[in-house]
Amino acid sequence: MMLIELALIKENLLFQKSEILNRDQEFKAAQTTIEKCSDDADSTVQELNNNVSIHLHERERKSLYAIEKALSKFAENTYGMCELCHDDIGLKRLKARPLAVLCIGCMEESENSIRNNLYLQ
Repeated sequence: MMLIELALIKENLLFQKSEILNRDQEFKAAQTTIEKCSDDADSTVQELNNNVSIHLHERERKSLYAIEKALSKFAENTYGMCELCHDDIGLKRLKARPLAVLCIGCMEESENSIRNNLYLQ
């Protein structure tokens, strides 16, 4: 049962990767067809739209990196292993967050550490 669920997670990650790569091609094509606007208002709107597109593209690049990292862990048979304590992350967590690299215990500890550091500053 677990192998089937892990295979479904991997298939979903491959699909997400494909979708991001397709949108990346569309983004690059759109960047080459940006036209100059004669109207200042149109130019401002176009610049804002372009900035939003660039921001979304950067976020997708980060997602693509995380997906590729997860897929490489599948290849190394280390997918689902916590990067800190090396225990199993747990199927329930992986199904909810397929890009998770920490088990719940290590994640909570990490968040508490960050929270404590912010509190002390």
